[in-house]
Amino acid sequence: MSSYKMFAGGYGQEDEESIQLVTYNAKTHSFEKQSTIKGITSPSFLAIHPYLDILYAVSEVDNGEVAGFQLDSKFIEMDRQPTKGSGPCYVHADEKGEFLLIANYGEGNISLHPLKEDGSIETCSDAIKLPIVQQGKHSHPHTCYPLGDQDTFLVTDLGQDTLSLFQLIRNQHCLHHIHSFELGQGKGPRHLVVSQNRQFIYIANEFSSTVSVYCFNEDKLEMELIQEIATIPPDEEIDNYCADIHFSPDNHFLYVSNRGRDSITVFQVLTDGVLTFHDEVSTLGRWPRNFAVTPDGAFILVANEHSDLITVLKISSDGTLQPLPDKYEMMKPTCLKFLRGL
Repeated sequence: MSSYKMFAGGYGQEDEESIQLVTYNAKTHSFEKQSTIKGITSPSFLAIHPYLDILYAVSEVDNGEVAGFQLDSKFIEMDRQPTKGSGPCYVHADEKGEFLLIANYGEGNISLHPLKEDGSIETCSDAIKLPIVQQGKHSHPHTCYPLGDQDTFLVTDLGQDTLSLFQLIRNQHCLHHIHSFELGQGKGPRHLVVSQNRQFIYIANEFSSTVSVYCFNEDKLEMELIQEIATIPPDEEIDNYCADIHFSPDNHFLYVSNRGRDSITVFQVLTDGVLTFHDEVSTLGRWPRNFAVTPDGAFILVANEHSDLITVLKISSDGTLQPLPDKYEMMKPTCLKFLRGL
């Protein structure tokens, strides 16, 4: 595969091209802007419907919103709904195409929006606050990640250093809090991924610049910390904040972005779930907030928010990364999503 099509979202005003459809051609080492979406402020995170040609974007503003766009030549906005919270920073479209789950960072809640058969968004049916486990600390959910196919979701709370487990009750259009796990103060859990067998959870910690590896028993509601591994050298003097985390398509490698050191760290995933350091390279940009691995596992494209650049890293056969000179200029990019089948 040599050509990749993706949506890029970022921070910008309503009259700016804050969502762009971009093609990257690896053979010609070039980017091409295909189309743009205006009319939404700060669409900092995106999601694509699992089987319909619809893009969803949060508007990360005080009175949070989520909008849906039909993916045709003009990207027609279908609808827009308030998220019942401030600062929405994450949206997930469930695998059945029936609900959106949104993390409202400022409000400290998770909002649930049913989807109609045509993919349009209904009004919020539930907005559930994350439990307060530490008095005096504000809840700041940052991601809402599906745990397999059991209608259960993991939510990181960066403000309280917790991980919460929620159940989606489809017929009642609501969320049910099952349990919260305390992860240790000062870590700042941000984004996470789960192993294919659902036995291991990998959390990128924003404040401690580490990845926490947990052995997870869903039946017993137990989590055991089996590893805490740094994403940067111990003698690093630059302030650093981990952001995004993704597996390689074969799950043999784990990638984490470092904002401040401005790099991607690569870990090899061993058979017992633990990680070992494999590589670290510069993103050739500043503040890599989000990145995406191409579906064929050949490249990583990085949204460097503070340098207004999307950059490219080539994934070598041995798992190491090679920065390429290929770049695409876009104002404050924060989220990249590849289109299906491309």
